[in-house]
Amino acid sequence: MEMKNKILSLARKDVFVVGISISLAFILFVPWNILVSKFAGSNYLSYEFFNNLLLFVLFLYLLGRHTHSKKSIYVLVIWGMVFGYFSSFLAVNISTIFMPRGFYRLLQSIESLDQILIQLSIPFWTLSWLYGAIAGLFIGLSQRLTGSRDQCC
Repeated sequence: MEMKNKILSLARKDVFVVGISISLAFILFVPWNILVSKFAGSNYLSYEFFNNLLLFVLFLYLLGRHTHSKKSIYVLVIWGMVFGYFSSFLAVNISTIFMPRGFYRLLQSIESLDQILIQLSIPFWTLSWLYGAIAGLFIGLSQRLTGSRDQCC
């Protein structure tokens, strides 16, 4: 029972750490997000919501896989880059579906190779990979400074 309470306590800390880290990364990216929102238009808020939600869930999954070990900062930054790209790619497609005639637009966007390459390149020019890497860096630094992974099991 005591081990279960330690794991639950660690999970609560992970939720807090991931939430704060993504929020800090978001604050750092506000000027860039304002610029990107000019190009994305009204679809931007739903994109940003799904991007942050998916990034939050992916980091929680990564931290929850091995509750007894502390992840290296380098590992968290690399996974953050992967998660940032992946969550942005999914967020673009999910937010497109919620637009008027969204599913039709999504199907149109994968008709040719050029359109597929444009779809795959969106996370690069929105710098979502860097956003995920910075969130991973903040998570790693917070674990290092607080020693939150040293107390479990």
